[in-house]
Amino acid sequence: MIFKFIVTVSIVISSAAGAYVYAESVKDAKLKKDLIAEQVVIRHSIEEIHQDKQEGFILVSEAKKIIENQAIKLGTIEGRMTALAPKSAQKVRQQNDNLAKKLSDLSNLTQIYELQNSLFETKILTPEDLNQTAKLKEDVTLDEIEAIAIKVKENPQATLVKEQSEAVIEFAIKQFETKNAVKEWLLKNDQQYSEKNVQILSDLVKQVVPESEQAGFEDALRKFEKGLAEKVAKEKVAQEKAEKERIALENVNRAVATASQTTITEIEQNGYSQTSAPNQDVAAGVTSTPAANGQAAPAIPDAAPVQEARTDGFNFKGNHFGIQSFSGLGAVPQWTPYIYQWSEDPSHYLVEKASSAGSAIWQLGVGDTIQLDGQTYTIFHVMRHVPNDDSAYPTLKSQGATVTWQTCESASANSDLAIWFAR
Repeated sequence: MIFKFIVTVSIVISSAAGAYVYAESVKDAKLKKDLIAEQVVIRHSIEEIHQDKQEGFILVSEAKKIIENQAIKLGTIEGRMTALAPKSAQKVRQQNDNLAKKLSDLSNLTQIYELQNSLFETKILTPEDLNQTAKLKEDVTLDEIEAIAIKVKENPQATLVKEQSEAVIEFAIKQFETKNAVKEWLLKNDQQYSEKNVQILSDLVKQVVPESEQAGFEDALRKFEKGLAEKVAKEKVAQEKAEKERIALENVNRAVATASQTTITEIEQNGYSQTSAPNQDVAAGVTSTPAANGQAAPAIPDAAPVQEARTDGFNFKGNHFGIQSFSGLGAVPQWTPYIYQWSEDPSHYLVEKASSAGSAIWQLGVGDTIQLDGQTYTIFHVMRHVPNDDSAYPTLKSQGATVTWQTCESASANSDLAIWFAR
């Protein structure tokens, strides 16, 4: 895989103009002139790497070949300088050393791009094209991405391409996390077909990068859409059946009432009365009522029980969020539908601001309740604009809360915190 790159550093190499000075002999002058001419060719070759005529791009593989060839030529010049007079040799050597330094710098730059290239399967052009073309290799892990990011930063020439390298590494991490978020969600919610889950899955897939990778989850999305359609169809059939049975039961009850009233009237007309209770047989949610002719009417099932709200995970005001674990310090992933339980203090939860949970959490205030894995907690205090420093943890433990959770006040890297306290 070949990575095209832009190099913005400038090459400042002293012009060959004026380099030729009077030599002590014609032979020495001619050799010096020839060597300087060869150095000019090498200088132009280096400049072409930085200012390629094809819209500013040059392939890493081509750059490596040029660097290797020009390094060989510099070595040849170095050997031929022994025939020059000391004064002439000094000037040629100074230019040679300058060119060698430029080639070394270029070699370091190609190493940076080769490290970045090793993460991807497809050709990468510029940072603007990352979202369309750059596909991570299937076996790349987050640890490998971070390890390469460290190597890039340690490279002597890393500062020259800092912005581009950071864009590539950031994109690689985002691609890994967005795809992994969809896979983890699918494992946890397999066959849990609902309109809400179809929307969540659709939103997660839209966040996957590059855009070409979204197609890999189309089958899963179609499966959920089909499962939801089948579920809705079954519920409709069940509702229609229940409605028919309700109407049938009402008709039976009306017939029983009519027959009972007729019997009472006949008894009163004959001068005596007799009271009898209806014969009911109740079992396993099924009720039967005697018909007018004394025979039991068909058993009619009760209506299906109403589905209870979910109590697992983190729930409030009709919102439900699954819980994942998070260890150490730093930012939790932005592209997931989860709230994170902090491993170092399991009574504390982390809510990423750039997520659906981060938007919904602001609905909560003092007096509101949450359900956390089946347990109900009431908010008794909320603190805003808490500095995100070493004092944050003592602050969240200062109120004697049973559970606490936090989110950022803003999208800045070192944003103040909002903390909720509940018991």
